[in-house]
Amino acid sequence: MDSKLILVLLLLSFMGLFTLIPVHASEISKQVLDNGMTVILMENHSAPIVNIRIYIRTGSIYEGDYSGSGISHFLEHLVTTGTKKRPKDVLDREIDELGGAFNAYTSKDHTCYYISTASAYFDKALDIITDMVKNPSLTQENFEIQRGIILKEINMGMDEPDRYIYHLFNEVAFRTHPQRYPIIGYRELFEKLTRDDILSYYRSTYAPNNMVFVAVGDFDSDEVLRKVKDSFADFERRSINLPELPNEPRQLATRSRAVERDLEMAYMLLGFHTVSIAHPDLYPLDVLSYILSKGRSSRLYKKLKDGLGLVQKIETWSDTPPYDAGIFGIYSVLPPENIDAAQKAIKDEISRLKTEYVSEVELAKAKRQKISNYIFAGQTVQDQAGRLGIDELSTGDVHFSENYVRNIQKVTKEDIMRVMRKYFNDNNLSVAILQPKRAEELIPEQKIGARPEAGKIRKEVLPNGLTLLVKENPTIPLVAIQAMFRGGLRVENTGDNGISNFTVRMLLRGTERRSREDITTLIDSIGGEISTFSDDDLFGLSVSVLKEDLETGLDLLFDLIKNPKFDEDQMEKERRDIKAEIKSREDDWLQHAEDMVRGVLYTRHPYHLNPLGTESTISAIKREDIVAFHRRYIVPNNMVLAVFGDVEGAKVKELVGRFSKGFRRAELHFPEVSTEPPLLENRKEIEETEREQTVIFIGYPGMSVDSPDRYAMKVLDGVISGIGYPSGWLHRDLRGNRLVYVVHAFNQLAKDPGYFGIFAATTADKLDTTLAIISHDIDRIKTELVSEEELRVAKQMCITMKALYTQKNSDQAKIAARDELLGLGYDFSERYEENINSITAEDVKRVANKYLNNYAIVISKPKG
Repeated sequence: MDSKLILVLLLLSFMGLFTLIPVHASEISKQVLDNGMTVILMENHSAPIVNIRIYIRTGSIYEGDYSGSGISHFLEHLVTTGTKKRPKDVLDREIDELGGAFNAYTSKDHTCYYISTASAYFDKALDIITDMVKNPSLTQENFEIQRGIILKEINMGMDEPDRYIYHLFNEVAFRTHPQRYPIIGYRELFEKLTRDDILSYYRSTYAPNNMVFVAVGDFDSDEVLRKVKDSFADFERRSINLPELPNEPRQLATRSRAVERDLEMAYMLLGFHTVSIAHPDLYPLDVLSYILSKGRSSRLYKKLKDGLGLVQKIETWSDTPPYDAGIFGIYSVLPPENIDAAQKAIKDEISRLKTEYVSEVELAKAKRQKISNYIFAGQTVQDQAGRLGIDELSTGDVHFSENYVRNIQKVTKEDIMRVMRKYFNDNNLSVAILQPKRAEELIPEQKIGARPEAGKIRKEVLPNGLTLLVKENPTIPLVAIQAMFRGGLRVENTGDNGISNFTVRMLLRGTERRSREDITTLIDSIGGEISTFSDDDLFGLSVSVLKEDLETGLDLLFDLIKNPKFDEDQMEKERRDIKAEIKSREDDWLQHAEDMVRGVLYTRHPYHLNPLGTESTISAIKREDIVAFHRRYIVPNNMVLAVFGDVEGAKVKELVGRFSKGFRRAELHFPEVSTEPPLLENRKEIEETEREQTVIFIGYPGMSVDSPDRYAMKVLDGVISGIGYPSGWLHRDLRGNRLVYVVHAFNQLAKDPGYFGIFAATTADKLDTTLAIISHDIDRIKTELVSEEELRVAKQMCITMKALYTQKNSDQAKIAARDELLGLGYDFSERYEENINSITAEDVKRVANKYLNNYAIVISKPKG
């Protein structure tokens, strides 16, 4: 299409969007109460709901003598654990009774508490959220529990590259400004905080004259204002002395810091110091960010990802806070060998923008995206309340966002070039890189008694038949413990469907030693995590703890496995919860469609069942059924225990041996599984619903987990739909032409043959076209050889995403345990990259013709 025509169309659509910007001048009420609290109200009668928010001007940059401790975030946790008249259990129950949703967060410069509920419950919601900020109990018991939870968060943050790189960058870019401190705090400073510190900090910051109250929803503003005044009438203003923020000295040269961790991918963040939200350069900087990285047609995406293939992910942003610490960031995830080339490509694009104007098409597109984003981000009362609150805190103007999108329209190509030349210089650049350790560091010199090589998994079968897998990884002081058993749908039938899931969840409902409350309190107090799962072939539970809590974690896990009480009252509570989840699953369009297609695809094999069960089967399961299932399958010779993290193998073996005493092997008997007959013709099922969208879900009979065809099918998946992130033929042909909201494909592997699935969400009028394009792309993959470039990109995608998804100890432990139980071997995944790289275009075509033939299809569409 001619660029001039594109520009005209963009400008016309831009003008159309601009007329849709809501103007709330007559609808927003802003008042300051006698005690200094700012109250902002906006009526929205589109639905009988309301969102209430309370903002406090306190965050990590305002912590003064407590800087770097994370005390603002700690206090936020404690405020939500109960009030002087509402202990935590009462508070939690009352929030649940509202039928709404409550949450809180802490940022660099504020803390926010918010609740959404039906407008009929406004008075109750107001009473609860007011009571929380005015009268938090802040007990020593809750102090200790939340302390453990946050310590876990701190350590988990170290294990999350996306979060860690952000902290690392702030430390590089800021030398004196408290922007350099992480919101959650540094562990050594956090651990020094006492309850008295919390009480003192609360009194110095949680005052009405340091708060903003916002409510948006279906109410009368005059009536609500009276209620807010009454609720805070006894909340007196106090002297507030927020610390004066220091000015960050001008940067004189490039700053750079690289940290090596036990990773597969590299993470790189380049940033330039810019301006605060009050500076007019805010607008061209924001438009520039969209030009560089918003969408697949953006400059950096096209060049570094699609063109040069240097990065797996790239994005930019312009952060302009209400204080002098603005940053324009360029973030990428990439193979470590591409770091230098990616930096050069980014700098080349920056240089180009200093000497060449952006095109009118690019500029118009970015402006349109900005206005569109503004509209879409303000559809709910939650969005609107959040926008009003942030506008007030940041600028003192509740109409700032409305004016913002109008000022975006004024940005010119000359403005873009000007800010490029002004801020994007090497002496204003900070670089943070998180990268894998070098090979020589990963393989220490072998000495007697030395720790094993990093990444090496050791296997041992104990006398009772339990298979123990241990991987030592001292990089992060965390331990992931995964216990896994053969079972799941493969051992179930239409009479007891859901029993695997029901049984493993009941393990958390109490033992002979510990009550349900004891278990949850223990996990929270040590900052640990515990969860269960049940799927096609397996079920299990996992515990994650800090390294110093390894013994506690193993003790708890074996108590749950060996000594479950299966209390009748707790069983009824779990039965209720599972039934609610079954209903919720039916409400989820994607899960519901997948359950339907499995029911159509499988006629004999138990894979047609729902892992949760049905309401009738869950209702019919008795305590004796659960007890019998536990005795039959939760036995050591049906179990793999994977312990991955900062551990010593010998110590793990000693602890497992101690806690597994009395855990006796049993004779294993697995039910005979019916073989699914070949699918000789297409099967189709159509349902009409009250949903607005039309959903398509197609399932082709697939392969078992041990099939060598899995690698060629994985590459095929990458070609037609992308791995992890949407791309490929289907996404381009359907989403690119605005025929669908979402489309994706995946290869479901299992002990017995699984299926290759394709799903899409569209509208009824586009159903036939969408089906025709899916059919066309499947025919194409069967008749044409993919190009060398498509093959290369798909392989790299497979390898990159596998690396991204297996960086955590918990993910690695689950994969190793699963592969061992399914007969592949605990080290099976180590050969993944080699097998992917061996795939040819002919292999892709071969598996397409072998598997993508007859199919089961489910279509769910609106009635009428």
